[in-house]
Amino acid sequence: MRTKVEENNVIIYLENRIDSNNTVEVQTELESIIDANPGKEPVIDAMDLNYISSAGLRVLLKITKTL
Repeated sequence: MRTKVEENNVIIYLENRIDSNNTVEVQTELESIIDANPGKEPVIDAMDLNYISSAGLRVLLKITKTL
């Protein structure tokens, strides 16, 4: 997962697939990125995301609810 800090945002680039096989890792990495960038608004860029399952969508919803 790549990131880029621009002004008051941290852009998080999702890539490849997010499914039940990697949701725990994705959630952990997203939380780490957000924690490492206090005061920055997370922005998700899914342009290079090829597939997301309902489990992956739950992770994204959970992350947005904690903001």
